[in-house]
Amino acid sequence: MPGMNSGLNPADPTIVAAFRSALVHQWVIVALIFVLLLVAWGATRAWSGGHGAAAAGSPAPWHE
Repeated sequence: MPGMNSGLNPADPTIVAAFRSALVHQWVIVALIFVLLLVAWGATRAWSGGHGAAAAGSPAPWHE
């Protein structure tokens, strides 16, 4: 039927380039989130004294 074609061809180089560009941008965002999580994790480990979960849950040693 006439008028049923959208005019978009999946093999069109412009569409392929736009898709790849969007994909690269999404990967960059995912990588930035991962790096920020690693930095936050490292900062919390350094902030807690570097002893991990043992330092957070154990009371201070008794000194007379």
